Parts: sequence; C-alpha cells; structure tokens
Amino acid sequence: MQILRPTPTCSRFSTIELPCAKCGLQMRLVLIEPTTGRLEQRTYFCAACEFGESFLLAI
Repeated sequence: MQILRPTPTCSRFSTIELPCAKCGLQMRLVLIEPTTGRLEQRTYFCAACEFGESFLLAI
C-alpha cells in the first residue's frame, strides 16, 4: 500500500514536472485520480531512477 503525503505547495502543481526526491532529476505527471471528497491523487514518475511519488491535492 502506497502512503500519500500532503502536497508540498499548491504552486508546484501548476506544472507537470517536479524534482525527484531520489535523484534530483525531473519527474513527470503520469496519473490523476479522483479520491473521496474534494481531493485528487496526482502521481509523478521519474524515468531516470524509476521512482514514483503521489500527492493529494484539494480540488
């Protein structure tokens, strides 16, 4: 089971890329899923090191 963490900052989601926490290169937005209530889960993936990370975002 993947543990979701809160969105680091709202402004970071104006782009489809985030820096990878593992290698520092850019991760790309690969999936947006609605969740319960007024939240959506955004998943980013780094092709360089194959690291993925998900965030919850209020919509």
